Amino acid sequence: MTKQIQKEKRYIGYFLLDSGVKINFDISEEDGGEEFSIELYGNGNFPFEKGGYIWLGENNSMFLLVDRIVGWKIDEYEV
Repeated sequence: MTKQIQKEKRYIGYFLLDSGVKINFDISEEDGGEEFSIELYGNGNFPFEKGGYIWLGENNSMFLLVDRIVGWKIDEYEV
């Protein structure tokens, strides 16, 4: 019997806050990472609205206020 391998899409990167703090993350697609898609961020678009929050997943349990984010880097990979 062949065991089927299921791939998981993950996103790794950081957000840079207006205070200069760099918040690193590594989040799975199931943890809400679909909002981190390279298709959204790759062309410089920022899909979150002012006044909103970004959740960085169960491993981190951190929320970032969108208004404080001044930069980001996001890479996509599969495991």
